Parts: sequence; C-alpha cells; structure tokens
Amino acid sequence: MFSEWLVEVPSDLDKNWLMTICPVGKRCLVVASDGITSVYNKVGKLITKHPSRLPGGCRESKTDYTILDCVYNDPLRTYFILDCLCWKSHPIVDSETEFRFYWLKCKLDESKEISAFVYDNPYSFRDVPRFSGLDLLNIRNQFEKEFEYEIDGVLFYHKEAHYEAGCTPLVGWLKPYMIPEILGIPMPDWVLRQAPSDYVNVRNSIEKFESEQKMRFEDKIGADLKTDNLDNSLKNVDIGMDFNESPRQEI
Repeated sequence: MFSEWLVEVPSDLDKNWLMTICPVGKRCLVVASDGITSVYNKVGKLITKHPSRLPGGCRESKTDYTILDCVYNDPLRTYFILDCLCWKSHPIVDSETEFRFYWLKCKLDESKEISAFVYDNPYSFRDVPRFSGLDLLNIRNQFEKEFEYEIDGVLFYHKEAHYEAGCTPLVGWLKPYMIPEILGIPMPDWVLRQAPSDYVNVRNSIEKFESEQKMRFEDKIGADLKTDNLDNSLKNVDIGMDFNESPRQEI
C-alpha cells in the first residue's frame, strides 16, 4: 500500500488519522514462511533471503507465515515495520488501520526476540513511532524529540483504511520540511534545514519528483527493450562451438 502526497488537509485529521514518522531506508515487503525470510522491493523483485525469528522465518516455526510492510535501514541493520498484513498465519489485510497497528504492537510486545541480533535473527525488526490526536501542538511536539535514525518523511493513515495494493488517498505523505506549508505548523530549525537547497514549495517539489520518476521509468523501459533485442539477436547466432559445462562453484 503506497501513499499519495498530502496536498490537502483532511477536515478530520485530528480525530480520524494516525501519524507515523519514517526513517530513511528502502521500502520492502518481508515474507517469513517455510523457515526462511524473503525480502522483496516495491515492484516485487526478490532482494535477499535470510533467517529471522518472525513466525515462519526459521526452521523452528516453518509451519507459520508472516507478512510485513517495512523500511529497511542499513546503518542500523533494522527493518522498521510500517504495517502488518499477516502475523503467524492470521491475515489482517481486511482489518482497519487502527486495529492493524494495535495488533502489531501487541505481537511485537510478545516477541521481543525479533529485535535482538543473534545468529538466527541477523537483522532487527522494530516498530516505528505512531501518534494519534493530531492537533497542531501534538504534531510539532513529536519533532522536539531525538530520533536514533535520520527521518525521511511522515505518513498519515486514515484509521478506517484497509490494506490494499497500489496508491491510496487514505495514506498521505509529506517530507517534514513541507509541514509548515501544508499544515500551517511551525517546525524546529533542524527540520527546515532538511529542505534541499533548490526547494521552492510543495507543488514545485512534487512536480520535480514526478518528472524524475517518469524519466527513470522511461530509462528502464529503454534498457529493457535493448536487452530484449540483444537476446533475440543472440538466438539467431550459431556460434559453431561445443562447450562442456564445468562444475559450478557456489559462492
């Protein structure tokens, strides 16, 4: 489930929305099943596999499965959990956000071992800070605290949203330095200093981001087409030599 830019303030922000402060990192889907933990990027490509103490993530719990929406922070070797789709073979994607977050907190409180660095849990799994009662003072106060990680942005979840594929207006996203313009809340100086040197305003920043995303997509399509053409050309080439396959060395 991906967010949309929060360009309009919901009239019920203080009552029906929750806020999550996200660390810098790579968005990923973590799937623990059959005794191994697989990590996929935003487009569904497998990134890595490793053991974990998540239910289903190691041999001792291979009959269970768990699916988590995470941000992986490499400096801390930690998966910060944004959302829970399934825990110990109990799917909760059809549950509302408020319940999913409550369920996740309960399960994490019961599973302290998944945050430890041990041989069968080489990466830590931890929750992210979440807040309700989003009045102006409460939002600002969250940024008066110290964080152990670099902050990437803020997610705003509607309490009644179900987990769904793709983007949804029921999850909003802002960079912290955009908050004064959109929410009208003065922010600490350290937050404002995060803004890029060429930052003008939110709308300009969104247009620039979308333009860069479009260029990346077009470059990827072009690279894929070149690869396909090369593969098709090689299929028509008769090398005229026989090769005996030598034993492969696993790395």
